[in-house]
Amino acid sequence: MASAVSNVRSELEPSAGKLEGLPGKAGPASDSAEYRVSMTEQQKHFPEFYVTAPQPCPYLAGRLERKLFTHLTHDKPPALVDNLLKGGFRRSQNIAYMPYCEGCQACVSVRVLVDEFSPGARMRRVIETNQ
Repeated sequence: MASAVSNVRSELEPSAGKLEGLPGKAGPASDSAEYRVSMTEQQKHFPEFYVTAPQPCPYLAGRLERKLFTHLTHDKPPALVDNLLKGGFRRSQNIAYMPYCEGCQACVSVRVLVDEFSPGARMRRVIETNQ
């Protein structure tokens, strides 16, 4: 799969000048060892995103699909996974992915709130028929 993937993560470059909002961080960003360490910590917790090569869409005939995905590792904060899922990503084992098709918004990720779910009359009939 690595050959079918292109890295879409943009590298963050610290800007020159003062680092606003960070106490005790004055001077050029490139000269600050503390800044480089904190950026490394941020990068460790920020996922790298990849895009798959186009392949036939399993839902719409004659269309191509791509997926935007990231690996979920044990060092990623649990809030990251929750935010990705809230943002439309789907999860399969240690991969979070979402449709990333050019010019198409047909696929919509839907989350069912299990605690609030109540089957309708049609679903109850189907359940009864299949028991």
